[in-house]
Order: sequence, then C-alpha cells, then structure tokens
Amino acid sequence: MPEEKKLRIGILGSGYMGSTYAECLTKYNSHCQLIAISGGSRAPGLASKHSTEYVESPDNLIRRSDIDAVIVTTPPGNHPENVISAAERGKHAMVEKPMAPDPKQCAKMISAAEKAGVYLEVLQTQRWRSTNAAAKKAISEGKLGKVRMIRGHSLFLSYEGGGAWSSDPAHGGANLDLNVHGMDMIRYLSGGEPTTVYGQVKTFGNSPMPFLSAMIELKFDNGVIATHWSSQEMPEPSLPNSMFGFVIVGEKAIIDIDSYGKTRLSNGNKSEWILLNEFPKVDYINRPFDPNRLQPFIAAMQSFIDDVLEKRPPTVSGRDGKIAVEMVRASEVSSETGRVVGVPMD
Repeated sequence: MPEEKKLRIGILGSGYMGSTYAECLTKYNSHCQLIAISGGSRAPGLASKHSTEYVESPDNLIRRSDIDAVIVTTPPGNHPENVISAAERGKHAMVEKPMAPDPKQCAKMISAAEKAGVYLEVLQTQRWRSTNAAAKKAISEGKLGKVRMIRGHSLFLSYEGGGAWSSDPAHGGANLDLNVHGMDMIRYLSGGEPTTVYGQVKTFGNSPMPFLSAMIELKFDNGVIATHWSSQEMPEPSLPNSMFGFVIVGEKAIIDIDSYGKTRLSNGNKSEWILLNEFPKVDYINRPFDPNRLQPFIAAMQSFIDDVLEKRPPTVSGRDGKIAVEMVRASEVSSETGRVVGVPMD
C-alpha cells in the first residue's frame, strides 16, 4: 500500500476505550491520521495529549470534510445514532462492542451503512488477541479436525462496567457488556451459525444490576455444541486464570485457551501439550498503554484501516456484531421464558 494513502479518522468518545484507540492510531497504526476527537468531558485533554483537534459537538466532527471514518467508543445506547449519522454523511464507522443494545438497532445501523455504501465494522477485539488468534489459526489449519464441542468462561469478582452509564438498561446491561465477547468468540471458533440458545441468567447477590451470572448452551448449524459460563459476582479469590478462556474439542485434538495466558494444543497420545501462544503479563492498572495490552486493539484497528483503503470485505462485519448481540439477548429471553430460543429471533 502506498505510504501516502491514509484514512483520516475521528474518534467519538473519550473514555478508556477512546483513549486506547487514540494511543493506537497515533503511535502504532499505519496508513491513518487521527484528525479530531469529540464526546465526553475528557475529550479536550485527550485531544491535547495526542496533538489533535478537539471538536465540541460529535455531530460537527461527523460533518467535517477532512474525516473519512469515525471510531465510535461512546456508550452502547449512543452507537446507533452515531453510526447512522456517520453513514448518512458518507463516513465509514468502526464501532465498539456491543454494537448496540438490541438486534433491531443493529439492523438499522447495517441498513444505513449499506444504503450509503460505507464500511461498518465492529471492534470484537478478542478475535485479535494473540492467544485466541493462534487457536483460530490451528483450527483453520485442520489440527483439530472437525470441531465438536466448545466450553467458554468469563469469571470476575464484580462488574466494573464502562462508567456511569453501565447501570442504565438503555445501554444494554452487564450480561451484554461481557458476554457479547463470549458469544462472538464461540461462533468464530465454531465455524458455524447459531441455531438455538438456552440460558439461565440471573444475579445471586444483592447488586441492583441484573444478569451478573449466566450459563448459556448453544447449538450451531454445523453440529457444534457449546456452553458458556460467566459471572461478575464470584467470591474471592475467584478461580485462577479464569477471566476469559475456552476449551475446543475436535475429532482428533483439543485446544485449551487462557486468553490472557497460554494457548495449548494436545499432542496426540502423549501427555505433553504444545504451546501455540503465550500472552505477556500486563499491569493493566499502572500501564494501560503497554504495547502488549494494546496488541489486539492495534490489530483490529489496522484491519479496519486496510479493509477500507484496499476495498477488502469487512473483517468483522456489522452482521457479525448483530449476531453476537442477538445470541446474548436470546439467552435472556430463554431465561425469562424457560424455553429454547431460536436464532435469529423473529
């Protein structure tokens, strides 16, 4: 790709993820230029830190002729308005997960992008984490044979959420915020499309936040069966190495993923395991911009940039984002009704 070819980008949202992508775009990503930042009380300071322009109104940022694409890191309930507004003005959009609180909102975002002929991609960054990517590569290379079963887990002591908005149902809630990752990864690793979801989703403790714990069973059109266990109310000290991980069982081998640790492949009849990848230890509190922590975000952003500039098919499409949201919402409907829920939901 010629060095002079650049995607001119604006960021909507100035919280933790807005700061993360500003760091990626200005220090690590290529073929791009961060033009401006808008949205949130921290936007002026974030723009100053990265020697870019602060724009008071997100709508004014979207209207600018010197911006080709927006990175949407606002609260999830704002994503539909942000993305549809950008599409109507001919801007490509990369939107943080969850894509939107509701599948119908996702569908409207997809329709707006298609009508405008612009890219819409979703920041499902777990796909890009080196440990998870190594597992997907091994599956694609046939090292497991046909995938049969997947077990996922995401276990935390409490729900940190994304800020003051996180307790507002209009932004999706704790189950969606966490499990949109798990649902997307299980679908991605399975190689199939979900057909049914059965879930038990509840809060056990005294938190006013609903749906802090979940057990979700899934079936896929290629025969894969899966389960995902999540909780954001584990007693201390929780379980070791349990923030995010998967076991993938194939017809001839197994992959064991600790997404923040090691990914290992079973070695035939031998007791040893083959190390496929190891994610470096990161001090997330004191070094949030450690390049190792930024690895999946840099990779996701570069893929979007290259997709747009090279006119490639979207790597993680709006449809991918919508299906992940639908899978989570189906688990809640299933829990409320006691029934297996078909996907897509009518």
